Amino acid sequence: RPTMLSDGARVVPGEYLGEVGARAATDEPRRIGPGTYVREGKLFASRCGNVLSVDGRVHVTAHDRGYFPTPTLGSLVVARPTRVGRHVAHLDLLAVGEVP
Repeated sequence: RPTMLSDGARVVPGEYLGEVGARAATDEPRRIGPGTYVREGKLFASRCGNVLSVDGRVHVTAHDRGYFPTPTLGSLVVARPTRVGRHVAHLDLLAVGEVP
């Protein structure tokens, strides 16, 4: 069973963050916060960023926009299509390899 990610952990959209209402080390229940969503009682990241717990709520804070990962041949890339044409697609890179 996966465990709750610690504060500061880097995550990508859809990454498991923990159980909703489960007790953390501080004995506070976890609740949904900005940058997260719940599916079947489980908490997930809805964007790339860092995990942060504030007053029992789990937040995913956005990365600094000045950081641009560069993929190399064979890299696993997570991207969001921003525009799709007949012969080309424009994408926003969300993560390259294990770096969001």
